[in-house]
Amino acid sequence: MNDEPRNPNPKRSLRWWPAALILVLAVFAYASLWFIPHVSQQAFNIDAAKVVVGTLLALLLWVMFFSRMRWRSRFVVLGAVVGFIGLAA
Repeated sequence: MNDEPRNPNPKRSLRWWPAALILVLAVFAYASLWFIPHVSQQAFNIDAAKVVVGTLLALLLWVMFFSRMRWRSRFVVLGAVVGFIGLAA
C-alpha cells in the first residue's frame, strides 16, 4: 500500500508547442513571400502585414484557449492586446 496522499490536480505546465508551431509557420509564410512575384512593393508589404496580423491573432487564440494559463493571466494578456489596439487607433 502507498501511504502518500495523491494530488488530484497535478500542476500542469504551459503548452508551448502550439506557440512554437505558430511562429515556425509564420516564418515560413513570410519567407515564401519572397518567392512569389508581386506587382509592387506595396503588394508585398500588404501580404507581409497579413502574415503578421494572422500570426498575432493565432497567438492570441492560443493564449486564450490552448495555453493552459490561469484565466486571470489570459485576461491580462487580452486586456493588454485590447489596450494596445486602443492606443494604436
